[in-house]
Amino acid sequence: QRTAELAILNSVSEAMVKTLDVKPLITLIGDKVREVFNSDSAIIMLLDRRMNLIHVVYEYDRNEGGYIDYVEPFPLGTGVSSKVISTGKPLLLGTLEEEIANGAYFPPEIIEKGAGFYSQSWLGVPIVSNEQVLGLVALADAKPHAYNESHLNLMQTLSANMGMVIENARLFEMEQQRVSELQLITSLQQKLASKLAFKEMVDIVGDSLREVFKTPNIAIKWYEEKTNLVHYLYVYEHGKRLDLPPQSPPPGSIYKTKKMVIWHTENEGSKVAGKPVPGTDSSKSGLNIPIISNDR
Repeated sequence: QRTAELAILNSVSEAMVKTLDVKPLITLIGDKVREVFNSDSAIIMLLDRRMNLIHVVYEYDRNEGGYIDYVEPFPLGTGVSSKVISTGKPLLLGTLEEEIANGAYFPPEIIEKGAGFYSQSWLGVPIVSNEQVLGLVALADAKPHAYNESHLNLMQTLSANMGMVIENARLFEMEQQRVSELQLITSLQQKLASKLAFKEMVDIVGDSLREVFKTPNIAIKWYEEKTNLVHYLYVYEHGKRLDLPPQSPPPGSIYKTKKMVIWHTENEGSKVAGKPVPGTDSSKSGLNIPIISNDR
């Protein structure tokens, strides 16, 4: 058994050093863990400590048809995964009844789109780096009592390696992001230093921001105080440019408060940012940043 465990560790370790890109790395780890344990399902979740949200960054369930990429982030404190992340201790559950008794969370997206299948066994182990819990890796299976202490011990050994590798990849990604941001700022300064028409300047800024944030949805708006109208100078939604007429800003809008607005759900967005402009969709998350000059 020990020889088999060492072979598994070597196999997973070899897989983990193949890339420093976070998403491909986590997919690679998840696939390898699922293969090693021959489990129906494998899940990797990471905690966003700033927002206290748990993100499902990898999920595969053969009973649900394979990869699942539509589960929304949910608050820390929800479900058995939160128990593992909050305590930093593994959790081994042998039946669906045990899962429910421990506060199992069944995402509404799975209930709506899934096949209605519920696992009978669940094993979750925290992913730790520098004594801080980053998230967890979990297994689930249709058979009751599919996992035992040996599975748990091996998962803990694997997760210890995962923590270091994932943290290094995230730090590398942050550094790459920082380099991209500096290159963007330098490029913008060079372009905007030339004598361009106002519309050309706005387009350059918008195109650059779309590229650096890798987003198909972005807008640059201009507030005309005299008429109390918001002009939509540059708007992209779902990767297509839109031409929208001027609108009156909602009461208590960013143009008056001059404060950043951020939201994480569709309902939250309608409260803090107002209803979507006619002809556009509502968003499940968003960020509005004021552009300020001379206190205006």
